[in-house]
Amino acid sequence: MREIQPGTYNQRRKKRKQGCGGCLGKLIFFIVIFSALGFLGYQAFQSLGFQNRIMQTQYPVKYQEFVEEYAGEFHLEPALVYAVIRTESKFDPYAVSSAQAKGLMQLQDETAQDCARALKLKNFTADSLFDPQINIRLGCYYLGKLIKSYDGSVETAVAAYNGGPGNVEKWLKDKELINEKGELVHVPFTETRNYVENVMKAYKIYQKLYAAVE
Repeated sequence: MREIQPGTYNQRRKKRKQGCGGCLGKLIFFIVIFSALGFLGYQAFQSLGFQNRIMQTQYPVKYQEFVEEYAGEFHLEPALVYAVIRTESKFDPYAVSSAQAKGLMQLQDETAQDCARALKLKNFTADSLFDPQINIRLGCYYLGKLIKSYDGSVETAVAAYNGGPGNVEKWLKDKELINEKGELVHVPFTETRNYVENVMKAYKIYQKLYAAVE
């Protein structure tokens, strides 16, 4: 029969307790670490959501029904239409510029009349431009027409929307203003240059904030 040495049982029992204590300590440590990481991740997610909500107040979506309908009809991205409306009128349907451009997409009477004839709108008057539905439809038609005429170049079309197609045609003939592909890379008019920059910036922001809009 094997002789048990005095104190051997107690020593083994003590080691087991120490071993279990070490495992428990490690487990608690990892739980605390993962909890902290999870909390920080949640806080970051909440912060991102809060920032998006702030941006959405600065870049709102209004008149969505009309924008989506007519952007679709004339093959435009809704985000681009929202960007133009925000830059042109800040979503004020009664806005009138110093050049007498009217409504949400700031169309001048002559341009609007041409668009109305092309779309065969009946009983159209200058005051019709204060109707959001009519204004957005005419604006989308005109913007889509410009994009097609400039081979799909959104920036050139936006420049023409503000500075006029006549001026853009002149700029495209100036070798100092275009690149090797014949694309307009510099707008001489400060107002139009700033306008294009503002629209394109808003366009990108709308694309990111409202993916569902596309």
